[in-house]
Amino acid sequence: MSDPNYISLNKPRSWSETLSATIDIVRHHYSSLFLYVIKHVLPWLLVAAGLTAYGTITGFGAFLSGDIEAIGQALREVAVDEMALSGVIIALGYLLLFVVAGWHAAIVMTWLRAYRDAGAVPSVEQLAEAKALHTSRVFAVILSLVGAFILATAVVAVPIVALASSLDTFSAIGIVFLGFIVLVPLTVYASVALLLTLPVSVFVETGFLESVKIAFSTIRGHWWWMLGYYIVISLLVGICSYLFAIPDSIVGLVHTMVRESNDESLGIFGIVRVVTSMLSLTGAQLLSTITYVSVGVAYCSIVENRQGLSLAAMAASFAPSEQTAPSAPSAPSAPSDSSDSSDSSAPSDSSAS
Repeated sequence: MSDPNYISLNKPRSWSETLSATIDIVRHHYSSLFLYVIKHVLPWLLVAAGLTAYGTITGFGAFLSGDIEAIGQALREVAVDEMALSGVIIALGYLLLFVVAGWHAAIVMTWLRAYRDAGAVPSVEQLAEAKALHTSRVFAVILSLVGAFILATAVVAVPIVALASSLDTFSAIGIVFLGFIVLVPLTVYASVALLLTLPVSVFVETGFLESVKIAFSTIRGHWWWMLGYYIVISLLVGICSYLFAIPDSIVGLVHTMVRESNDESLGIFGIVRVVTSMLSLTGAQLLSTITYVSVGVAYCSIVENRQGLSLAAMAASFAPSEQTAPSAPSAPSAPSDSSDSSDSSAPSDSSAS
């Protein structure tokens, strides 16, 4: 039985149609999609969010305050026991977040592929069969995310290193400016291309290096299309994610004021801050499901647009040639037989008469 809400991925789409298809898939099939994601992602996501939130709040109060001098001093005094322990906890938390993000992206792409292949919402049996696929492709997806993160981190790391160093202000500003001029264009271009490695790894079933090659080849001529599309999706998801960050912002403001008058690193506000920070990180990561779906739909649209014809249109394009081939030899024979018979019968009738 066909699904009336099924959105075909095997058809060329414009920019606006791709965005509409993404929204329709999430709107009509959110229960199957998010239940599948929560089942496989949420437990590990809570652990990663807890480590990251705890390490950030207990050891890196300078970053929460926004004080530039305090940030530079904290970076120079990383050997302090409390900072070192918090740094280890944060490193473990972010490392686990990367793994969870890769796992998350692979699961969403696998759901999307099962959705495309089934022509409807995938059944439990189909998703169980697909589980082996996303476990085998998660390594390539994680490497794709790590590659994009390294490029983005390089842009952020240059000003922080210059800030934490002992260079004078003029030299630090010069390094920051040069770093941005060189790294920003490279980072933006490569990051947009690396996004397509997420669906390529699962849809084409390739390794990391081959996925990168296919992604850069696929996005050629569609880079601005993908950039604008991704910006719009990121803004929509970011606005929704901010709703999860509101409690953390309020509690964080109160916690900062409490810490200014109290030397204890954790109290009732600290515990609440850890919980609200976990809520913010977990909500943002779960909402990134929409981002991953949008990347998968965009990849299918770009592939179909590059081919110029959808699978259905290609099948229809072969139909006329198949019809003209048998009709060509039969066309002249039919009228010749009828004309001959009519001609031969005419004189026989007249002679008989």
